[in-house]
Amino acid sequence: MGNTISYKSKNEEINGTIASILQTAKNHDFSSDIYLTKLLSKTTKG
Repeated sequence: MGNTISYKSKNEEINGTIASILQTAKNHDFSSDIYLTKLLSKTTKG
């Protein structure tokens, strides 16, 4: 159960990061795809 709680916490953290990156991309008029690609490459590596 400890793993489930940890996973949920990490998942919420990642979701918050995605939202933050998308907002940053909008604010700076960058392509969100670039930011998502960078984020996904980070999260999949651990």
